[in-house]
Amino acid sequence: MNTGLAKAILIGTVAGMRCFLAPALLVRKASASSDGCGLGGTALEVAAAGELIADKTPFIGKRIDTGPLIGRLVSGASCGAVIGRRNGSDALPAAIAGGIAALISAHVFYLARREIGRSTGMPDIALALAEDALAFGIAREALK
Repeated sequence: MNTGLAKAILIGTVAGMRCFLAPALLVRKASASSDGCGLGGTALEVAAAGELIADKTPFIGKRIDTGPLIGRLVSGASCGAVIGRRNGSDALPAAIAGGIAALISAHVFYLARREIGRSTGMPDIALALAEDALAFGIAREALK
């Protein structure tokens, strides 16, 4: 598999876990050599921080509900296209790979977190924090 598609899959996986984290980190990486990430990048960072906080509350809906799932698909596809193109892939296959990865990871990590919590009795906040750490780790690999 070429590097661009592999990285598109990785960033799509992150988008499935945390919808705003993937584009926020992608913009942050792109702006590292410039004077900043601008208003759009700042808005993405605020949204990502809000998402990380909201995920720990009992008020947040399921990521696999239609609305949030569509958001994750769009995030994964758009980030996949950008990172894939930057790493030698055509944008369309990278977008498809990122979008599919986001859909799959949204379901896998939702179900894993739910089932691990049920079977171990571990508090959801601990599982959420572990998932955050994993999302950051995967993003780090995608953005290398």
